Amino acid sequence: SDKRQIIFHLQDTERACYMKLDILENQLKSNFLRVHQSYIVNMDKIKEVNKNNILLYNDTVIPISRSKYKEVTELINKYMNIG
Repeated sequence: SDKRQIIFHLQDTERACYMKLDILENQLKSNFLRVHQSYIVNMDKIKEVNKNNILLYNDTVIPISRSKYKEVTELINKYMNIG
């Protein structure tokens, strides 16, 4: 999101709308995770997680906020049945 404009990155295209990210977050399925103030990620699309970022299968890099890192990595590992 950027100034209440949410940009959806779909497989072949992008779509935009105006909405609070908090509202969208509450409407999404459980496989979506808020990893940063400005980013929600579909956990099915995660290729790799490191200390600062998430790498998606399409090679997009998404930052993980420092304050959410522990919670985010625990939820991703649980979702993917790791550890």
